Amino acid sequence: MKNLVAAAGLLAAGAAVLSGTSALSQSAASASPPATEKSALSSDWREEQWVPEDFISVLGGGPAVGPTVEAGVGASALCGDKAGNLYLLSGNMFNIVTPAGVVHPLAGSGRGYKDGPAGDALFDQGGEYNVARSIQCDAQGNIYTAENGNHLVRWIFKDKDGKWMVDTVAGGGKRSLKDGESCPPLEADLGGNIAVVAAEDGTLTIGGMWAGVFRLPPDRKALTKLGVWSAYRGRPAKGGAPCLVNSDGDRLGNAYFFSRTPDLLYRVSREGKIEHIGIQPDLRAKRPGDGPPMEIYFDTGTSMAANPDGSCVYLCGGDEYDIRRVPTDLKTTTATLVCNGRWYIMPVHPGANRGKPDFDPALTGKSKNEGGPLSNLANCHINGRDYEGNLYGSIYQWVGATQNIAGKGKLRTGIYRLRRGR
Repeated sequence: MKNLVAAAGLLAAGAAVLSGTSALSQSAASASPPATEKSALSSDWREEQWVPEDFISVLGGGPAVGPTVEAGVGASALCGDKAGNLYLLSGNMFNIVTPAGVVHPLAGSGRGYKDGPAGDALFDQGGEYNVARSIQCDAQGNIYTAENGNHLVRWIFKDKDGKWMVDTVAGGGKRSLKDGESCPPLEADLGGNIAVVAAEDGTLTIGGMWAGVFRLPPDRKALTKLGVWSAYRGRPAKGGAPCLVNSDGDRLGNAYFFSRTPDLLYRVSREGKIEHIGIQPDLRAKRPGDGPPMEIYFDTGTSMAANPDGSCVYLCGGDEYDIRRVPTDLKTTTATLVCNGRWYIMPVHPGANRGKPDFDPALTGKSKNEGGPLSNLANCHINGRDYEGNLYGSIYQWVGATQNIAGKGKLRTGIYRLRRGR
């Protein structure tokens, strides 16, 4: 396996399209790549080609159980474990998709609060808008979710008899912690609009809009407040608290949190450092194109997923209808996924490059805003990723819409897999 290397430096304006055989034609000096996990998928993100394929939520409706390509269930968020299972969060219900591609109910029987056998459990994920939806898996096959109705972190797991159960692991208390303080996890007030990230070993990083960032180790004995959200462009964190919409982690133990209004990307390192690593809200008027992560503007983020190797985070914008690759080294350029499944460095803001959800892997040339055929690969929401790093997306605002594949017609499902390849 080869290391997935970081990108070369920022392209000059008007850089060539990243087609199947072409290299970047113009670049600045290479930046030092971050420490990343090895990947067998590609030695360079510039060689990647992402291909949409059927997954779940059949257009026109379908049963709640059975093969995914026939099932009508949806998902606002999902995660995948090492065994190849996918776990779907849909409202206050959880479903599992087996490696054989069969979906069946996992947990949840309605709205409320109840622990115990998974089939009888009650969840409350909270409101529909500007509320984080997070579901996470660890390497042991445990599932975690942060509920914004109950203000709790819940744990879905198998007991010693192999039965799925639900328990509460954090939140619900009235104790407000200071930076560095710890307390029993059920005594803590996690605040509002919370999201959770699970590391491989089961360590949980929990973010709250106003309460800050917390860390809960696998033994679950004590919850520690790591600190408040770091400032951006000199603004104090208390004046720009993130409105969390999504979270994810990599296999190195880093946690990532995505905020909308203000639009911000944060990283919480394995060591507990809280850092703003991407997007500058005060660049809204200028709306720059792709560039170094701290020099770009993102328009109304909806969702995100982290590359398992820690090299980048994928962001989706509700007012951009796209997927953008944001490197975690803070130096090299962001890039936008276009309708041939490849990455393109946009000279202007990607919001000016929207197009229809028509995927054609053979297209080459320049972006639409430069007079070429390459519009953004239309996407309104990143539902999540599997263990290998394939993404799952949807175009939920456009009723009945999905990807239209050149020469094949529309996919059958509203939620599609974006398989990463070369």
